[in-house]
Amino acid sequence: MKKLISLLILVCTMSLVSSCTDETNNYTIVQEESYKAMQIEAVASLVENISRQPEMKDQLLESFSKVVGYKQFSDLAPFDSEEEAMVGTRRGEAIAACMTAMARQPEMSNELKDIAIKYLGSATDAAITSTILDYSKAKAAVGLMEAMARQPEMVSYFTDFSVVMVGE
Repeated sequence: MKKLISLLILVCTMSLVSSCTDETNNYTIVQEESYKAMQIEAVASLVENISRQPEMKDQLLESFSKVVGYKQFSDLAPFDSEEEAMVGTRRGEAIAACMTAMARQPEMSNELKDIAIKYLGSATDAAITSTILDYSKAKAAVGLMEAMARQPEMVSYFTDFSVVMVGE
């Protein structure tokens, strides 16, 4: 029995050593997300944190501009056709987060709207293509539904905000 266990340990050790020294490189190529899309994604965190700590708004905005690296949406334009879907998706998620933040802090709605327009652009912004808009609409719908359910008395405000951000 001891010999069998020793042999088993030896075989396992040899397998491990041989697998560690294998020279083949098997890589899976994953499409890298656009840096601009990641910058836009950060807006979701910005508005969520402003709604959690409204008194930190100025510091959060200052830090955002420094760390994320843009001061307004037009700084990110133009977008390559390959990155438009990613940008639209991240933009829509950030718009959804903004509506959720508005529902959490209704008294900050106008300030959050101004922040969203500044960092995410409006539907009429020249840099926003139909592809970006379509993806934004699909993702923003989630936040619209959540915000409306949280603050039913603000349904018309959220609807108007949606039109400003993603069109009709």
